[in-house]
Amino acid sequence: NLKSEISHVTQQITEQSEQLREQKNRNIKNLQLIGQGSILLFLLVGGYLFARSITVPLRKFIKSARAVSDGDYSQKLDITRNDEIGQLAHDFNKMRINLKNSFDVIDKQKAQYQSIFENAIEGIFQTSPEGEVLRANQAFAEILGLAPCWRRNLATSLYPLVLAL
Repeated sequence: NLKSEISHVTQQITEQSEQLREQKNRNIKNLQLIGQGSILLFLLVGGYLFARSITVPLRKFIKSARAVSDGDYSQKLDITRNDEIGQLAHDFNKMRINLKNSFDVIDKQKAQYQSIFENAIEGIFQTSPEGEVLRANQAFAEILGLAPCWRRNLATSLYPLVLAL
């Protein structure tokens, strides 16, 4: 009888041990699934944030580059980062300012040239290699005795006279 009781208790312990082992395995599988899901969620969120850290500045670059290409040099890039994108934004802003300054100088020189050209008392004109008059100043038209409306038909007004010279 004692032997049968020991056998019965041993069998119960074995069954309970097997149940505990199965429960432990289920818990481990559940923890693995939770861990994998957490890693996947972390990777998705991290990937999204990483992508945004690149695409948002790139959109700002595109907007500013389009403005600069349209001649608007006032759009400063407001990207203050201590990485390559921040350095690129800093250099882009320097380039934008340098372009503006260069075009300001060109516009000023163009205005000075235009003023000299238009206000000169000497007759000045420019022709193409084929002899077509491209531009002439008022003094040149006056020297040739052309009517005040000579600028409207520059080529037809001056071409025969230039050929005669």
